[in-house]
Amino acid sequence: MINGNIRKADVVIHPDGKLSTWGFDFDSHLVEINNIANYVTDKIEVLIIGTGYNGQGELNEDTKKFIEQLKTNNVEVHVLPTPKAAEKFNSLPKEGLVACFHLNC
Repeated sequence: MINGNIRKADVVIHPDGKLSTWGFDFDSHLVEINNIANYVTDKIEVLIIGTGYNGQGELNEDTKKFIEQLKTNNVEVHVLPTPKAAEKFNSLPKEGLVACFHLNC
């Protein structure tokens, strides 16, 4: 639930509060680099990735490398099961924060 509205599709929350759909690959449960790279700009300071209710979404090797590169550029990255990712999101300032939440599995 976001702002009192039930969400059924994967969602990205942008730093300005705008919501968009996240293109997660449901068949393989892999978080691919193209699922998140479009949302990361040079103004992003924190990236949160919710990997599903039970955390079954996995990062492929290219995505892991991309995340390591972000970390070397001082971007804070949190990859957590979606309930924990939502808690982390709610605990942080929203400026410079992008959150990608997978809402299934």
